[in-house]
Amino acid sequence: MRLKLMILKASGKIAAMNTAFQFPLLDLPNELIANVIEHVDSRKTLRKLSRTCKRVQQLTEPVLYRYALIRDGDRTRDLLRSVEHQPARAKAIHELDIPCDCRSATWFEGLARLLETTINLKRLMLEMPQVNNGEFEDEEPYEQMTSALLRPFQAAISDADSKPLQKLQHLMLHLNGAESPYWTLDQNTLCILQLPLLNSLTLSCVNIGDHLAEHIQAASFVSLKHMTLEESNITHQGLRVLLSLPRGLETLHLGENCHNCHHFEDIIDPAANNLFNNDPAATLEAISQQSHSLKTLVYVTPELFNGWRRKMPKRSAVDAGFAGFHLLENVTLHGRCPNFERAVLSSRAPPNLKVLTYQIDQMFWPPYMDSSADAPLATIPFIRAPSSSVPPSLTTLRIIGHIQELTTAMKGQIEAAARGMMKMGINFELHFETWSSYFPPYLYGEPLPTTTCVYDGGWNEAATDPHLGLWSQLED
Repeated sequence: MRLKLMILKASGKIAAMNTAFQFPLLDLPNELIANVIEHVDSRKTLRKLSRTCKRVQQLTEPVLYRYALIRDGDRTRDLLRSVEHQPARAKAIHELDIPCDCRSATWFEGLARLLETTINLKRLMLEMPQVNNGEFEDEEPYEQMTSALLRPFQAAISDADSKPLQKLQHLMLHLNGAESPYWTLDQNTLCILQLPLLNSLTLSCVNIGDHLAEHIQAASFVSLKHMTLEESNITHQGLRVLLSLPRGLETLHLGENCHNCHHFEDIIDPAANNLFNNDPAATLEAISQQSHSLKTLVYVTPELFNGWRRKMPKRSAVDAGFAGFHLLENVTLHGRCPNFERAVLSSRAPPNLKVLTYQIDQMFWPPYMDSSADAPLATIPFIRAPSSSVPPSLTTLRIIGHIQELTTAMKGQIEAAARGMMKMGINFELHFETWSSYFPPYLYGEPLPTTTCVYDGGWNEAATDPHLGLWSQLED
């Protein structure tokens, strides 16, 4: 009897294995089929689905063509041919990443035609082919390349009935100049700021100089909410004009040229960069144009001066410079700048300030520290500013530095500083950033820097990780 049952079970399993089960996908209404397709992560599977039948193809292609990655001219030709053959595919494209590969030929005319065709495009990242290898184009090929790339942007603000890029909300541009790592925001390129629905803009290695004022006819006409400038050469006048354009900026990442100036020999305007050091009042005047809306401010300034960039600093008012920024909640300083620290906390602080971050591209804690009673807070950024005024809203102060070994004395200093800040209602955080050979702007495929929180009101497990090498056995 037992043998008979075993045979029946085995035969049942074999029958089940040989049964062709068919899920009646096409019996479902289009809405449910589309919902199933939305949850398919594999592009390979989506391509197979689109080839099953015309009905499924029509439901699959809006998902399949929603995002596209273009690295060379061949991919540009394939995609352009596909969307021109089926205009519905062009309408389906919402996101484009175009990190041009310097090892392959780029078809810029095709890219321009693609941008003119994808009328529903919402996000665009464009990285020119030579930004990473430094072999910048000569004047003539550069002009041909940029004239093609800028054509859709110029058409977008023209008086034509049908205009491209009208729905673009997020734009990231990593460009270079002719025989130079730097390109210039001028009359020809200003069109990229004027797209009607542009919400977020990231620019790198751009010259923003005094001449920009010649090309601005009006203020407060740009819809931007978030602006990021990386490794840029900015003058006070250029910053003033640039920040006169947005109606209500909420996030400003003001990144000066900190790294490329050490890797390339191009002469930079001596009036550019080190804005808060050279003339804090002029810098505050420029940023104050967005005082009614700014919520997050990041200022990145060089750690060191170069001889050809040295400019005599102007003594000007700086204390309480951000006191009138009533919506400002998050402030980050990346680099050494006492004037910026004073503008944030000296005398009067922004009334709703919540988080302060100080980052430095080296080790922060000195090996030998003052043991006097006032020492713990005397070394803390922002709070060490003269006549610092800590608002009740401030909840977090964060320091980010490179990994270093911490002696017992340094550990005690950190804990003492944390106790002092806790009395003011501030939680102190200490983060270490791993060293990397990469530097901003971070391009396609490059790893972003990572940080590890080692102290947050107490020592975290990461602080005792022997692989980080944070602890020194030396006693003072």
